[in-house]
Amino acid sequence: MLKVTWPNDSPEKESGLRYRLFVLSFISPFLPSFTALYNMRVNWAENKIFSCPLVKMASIASMQKLPHTHSCFVCGESNPIGLNLRFEADGGIVRTRFTPRAEHIGFKQVIHGGLIATVLDEIMVWACVTQTKRFAYCAELTVRFQNPLRPGEETFATAELVANRRNRIFEVKSELKDSVGKVFATATGKYIPVKSTDLGDMATDVVGNLDNLLEG
Repeated sequence: MLKVTWPNDSPEKESGLRYRLFVLSFISPFLPSFTALYNMRVNWAENKIFSCPLVKMASIASMQKLPHTHSCFVCGESNPIGLNLRFEADGGIVRTRFTPRAEHIGFKQVIHGGLIATVLDEIMVWACVTQTKRFAYCAELTVRFQNPLRPGEETFATAELVANRRNRIFEVKSELKDSVGKVFATATGKYIPVKSTDLGDMATDVVGNLDNLLEG
């Protein structure tokens, strides 16, 4: 039997300590189960709260709508074969909604991985813009595909800046998942800023105001 005593302790104090040690030894094997159950309840509550339509509407209302372009395959409003996506920013996070079509498949009823990579690349560029005030080219892109995406499935892409390496390299991460949290793909990328001499011509294709997004 474990016996813990301290100098000048009374028998009553020693007895109380023994009781506490006994209770602790009895419940300690169950603590991991209690913790897991608690975490399950917390995750369930968070999913219920943040999937609530009213919460979603409030979140969307607080976002800043970002510009788009005329010609871009992903966001170009005049590109007849493009995705015509629109991006929004909420602090450091950029978001968009993407529902692939039947003509976007690779294997039968599976959306082409190259198209998913394109969406994640595009949204990471906008994460660079909102956080560094610079447009950027992709220098390195790593995509991990986790689940097949089917035509017609509504998904949500998010991206955020991870690191700014002295305004020479921007490191970004992104993911694509559905409304219940199923992840289809994640990506990381390294981006290099577009030269200021090239921005003038690029800006002619932009629809929207860039004044608050780019460096003066």
